[in-house]
Formats: sequence, structure tokens, C-alpha cells
Amino acid sequence: MFLFSQKKKKTDRLVGVDIGTANLKVLELYKDKAGKIFLETYGLVELQSDIIRSDSELTKTRIADTLKQLMAKAGVNAKEAASSIPGFSVFSTIINVPRVKDSELAEAVKWEAKKFVPFPIDDMILDFKVLNQNAVKPKANLLKGLNKLLSKKSKPEPASKIQTNNESNSDSPGEPTGSNNGNVESDLLEVFLTAVPKNISQRYLDIFSRAGFSLTNLEPETTALTRAVKFGLDAKQAEGVFSVIDVGSTATEIIIVDKGFPRVSRNIDVGGSAITSAIANSLRVDRLRAEKFKRDFGLEPNRLAGQIPQVVKPVIEQIVEGIYHTFNLYYNTGGGKIERLVLSGGSSLLKGLEKSLADLVNLEVVNCQPWSKIVYHPDFEEQIKTAAPAFFVCLGLALKS
Repeated sequence: MFLFSQKKKKTDRLVGVDIGTANLKVLELYKDKAGKIFLETYGLVELQSDIIRSDSELTKTRIADTLKQLMAKAGVNAKEAASSIPGFSVFSTIINVPRVKDSELAEAVKWEAKKFVPFPIDDMILDFKVLNQNAVKPKANLLKGLNKLLSKKSKPEPASKIQTNNESNSDSPGEPTGSNNGNVESDLLEVFLTAVPKNISQRYLDIFSRAGFSLTNLEPETTALTRAVKFGLDAKQAEGVFSVIDVGSTATEIIIVDKGFPRVSRNIDVGGSAITSAIANSLRVDRLRAEKFKRDFGLEPNRLAGQIPQVVKPVIEQIVEGIYHTFNLYYNTGGGKIERLVLSGGSSLLKGLEKSLADLVNLEVVNCQPWSKIVYHPDFEEQIKTAAPAFFVCLGLALKS
């Protein structure tokens, strides 16, 4: 669907594609010569898929055909796109490597990674970022390691057109700092390491190629989500350390962001669907009616005699337990004080969730507003309010691409 009645001359088209387990989402932005960002179009289609666990031809063809149809129906003009890999399929950790020459850093990281990655290194693509502010910057990307593996059918973009996670970018979530506070005299570099199976990355390339699009950037969902959240926060909210609570349909992603960079993340199998099930089972109504109760009443204590807050309390407590567990993981690494929670994800729109989490976790809870920095037609104000949280990953990908 177009959000503008007339086409505008574009100098930079930005497309993000989020392939989830329950749906497929696309979002196209464009940036004019002055740097102003416009929302051109977006689209969502329900699609039960498992791109990570299934490598069958049927699955890839089904996703590719759906993606092609959605792109056409939404009116996406660009032929290049960025996408993301779910956090549960990505291995990430912080490692220390000797300070070496820029040209030797990739090999040093690979050598050290063998001690931590629980899979054969030759079967993985390694992506890394130096956390020290003044350290040398490596050049690595989840896609670059595939160049020697790609068949002619995939026809990827040359490496020179694929952005690395370490290139300077005004839309990036900010430069991280490491434990040595940028001390270039240190004998060790603190490096954030990400490892993804090559066969999964190849799967994404195949799907986009079949759909008629070029995949120019592939990164973990947590990175894209953090970029979108950082873009939407004001300067004060983005200071220090905060936690992103991305409440989706079937899972909740909890990310600790330290100086703009995702340091710790954890995925728990609880989301909006579990809340709907709790309402349906307790009130003995079908899921459609339970979903309507959830949207209309939320956690408001004065609706339906306060039944809904009580029946969904165990689900909310599971999310809070996940939050505390992730906080402890971060604090055990010597992390600083977490200042606030930032909500995102389609199920974060649940009425009363912000207050409930604030009371249970005893922290400020905010909803970031990235769309306030993007131009779109005023007639779509209500649609943006409803759909916006579900498109945060897409937005982060588009901002990167």
C-alpha cells in the first residue's frame, strides 16, 4: 500500500525485510537530498514458516513466492534489501584477542573464536566488532564469508557494495565502549563476536534471489532492533544503559544496550499469544474473542471486574523473570546500572503493560517514537500507531541499508 499519492524523486531507497515465524514484513523508506527520511510503503502478510530449521525446497519456494507477492502488492520499488537472522540461531559472546595489526585481526578473532563457538569454525561465518572506542576497526560481515560459496544462481552483490557492521554510519546506534575505556595501550582488545552457520546465511540469499531481490545486508535481529530503538529515543533516554523489551507474538526478546550497542540478549518463549491463551482458557471463550478482550481491555483493573490482569499475571511474571535473569547476566560481566526499559514489538501495545512492568521491575518504562522522525501522510496516523511496534526490526534494517 502506498502512503503517498504521488511519487517523489528518491536519492536513496532503503528496504528492510523481517521474516518471522508467524508473518513476513517489509518496509521501504527513502531519503531525499537533504537527508529527510520518508516512509514510502510497508506491508505485512501472515505466514507460518521456519526458515531457520527447514531447508526444504518447499519452504524456500513458499517464502520466496510470498515475499515477491508482498513486495509487489506493497509497491516496493527497490531491488535491494536488508534482512535479519533471529537471535536464537546466532551465537554471540564477548572475547578478548591480542592487539594486532588491522590486517591480522580477522585471523586473530577466528583463532580465539574456536575456544568459544560450539560448532566447527569452518562451517560458520564470523562477524565481529571491536568494543574499544579507539581500537582499529575490522572489516567483517555475515555475507562476505559466503562469496566463495555462492552458486551462479544466487548472484550476490560484490563485497564492495555490502556494508560491514563497522563502517561509519550516521544511522547506526552509536559506538560502544569496552572495559578498558578505549585505552589503545592495552595488550588485549575486547571484541563482540557473532557466529552464524553458513548454510542458514545461504538459505536467505537463495530466498531473496528467487524472489528477484538482491540481499545486500544480513545481521542479527538484535542489532537491527537496537538501531531502530536508538533512532526513536531522545538524547537523554538513550544515555547510559537501557533494556529493550521486544514483546512479539510467540516470544519476547530482552536486550541490554550499553552506550548504543547490544551487549547481552536473551529470548524467552512467551509473548502476546500466551496472553491470549490465558484469557481464552480462564474465561472459557474462543481465541478470537480472547484477542478482542486483550486489545480492548488490556491490563486495566476496572474492566471485566479486573479478571484479565489476574489471569495473565503468570505470563507477565514469566517476562519479568526473564528480564531479571538477563539483568543478572549483564551485571555478572561488570556492566553498569540499567536506567530504564524500552518497549517494542506488536504485543507491547497491550494496555497497562507499561505500568505493570514499571511496578514489577521498579524502573522507568518508555515507548520510543522512531516514527516521529520519519515523514508520512497524516491520514495514516492511526495505522502507524497500531502497526509501528511490529515493524521495529524492519525499520532498523532499512536505516542500515
